[in-house]
Amino acid sequence: MGIMMLVVAIVVAIFICMIYALPGKSKMSEQNKPKDIKNLLKDINTSIKLLEVLRQARLVGDKETEKAVLDMEYDGVLPEELGGRLTSVYPDKLLILGIAGINYAGELENYVGNFEGVLVPEPENEFDPDAIKVLCADRKHLGYIPKEDTSQVREFIGKEGTGWKHIITGTIKKCQDDEECDRTFYSGTIYIVR
Repeated sequence: MGIMMLVVAIVVAIFICMIYALPGKSKMSEQNKPKDIKNLLKDINTSIKLLEVLRQARLVGDKETEKAVLDMEYDGVLPEELGGRLTSVYPDKLLILGIAGINYAGELENYVGNFEGVLVPEPENEFDPDAIKVLCADRKHLGYIPKEDTSQVREFIGKEGTGWKHIITGTIKKCQDDEECDRTFYSGTIYIVR
């Protein structure tokens, strides 16, 4: 119920923002309009961050924080935006990374949204024997852990060598269509729980 209230609040805030942005439609005076829209956008940003806190709390099993967010009583740390993603509020328990090479995966339209998957080392990779593949639950190869993050991931999950797998969750977003090149671009984020 609480998550539904947050979603409804975000939708209503976006709707109100759109109404006030239309020329000649605002019932506010022009003097008050920028301040109210600025505050509204700030509230929307905070709501998005609270939804991310809720997601992260569920991933790490933090029932207390989950309840606080749902009861709209959360007053803890909010994630920051870094590199197009929101940071982890549980740095010792949850690592959040992008998926390198996701646009080479092809046929991603059916994968847009949340997914479950697995990390698998790929020692036979000709370019990087330390490479770690990101696979969807149906074994679709989505991409890789960014090269500069592979040692951090191995240390974070405590796995070395080649015979391991680690379950993850993630999100794939359709970023934009490039009509000139007739190409769609995607971005992927994965959540790695220790």
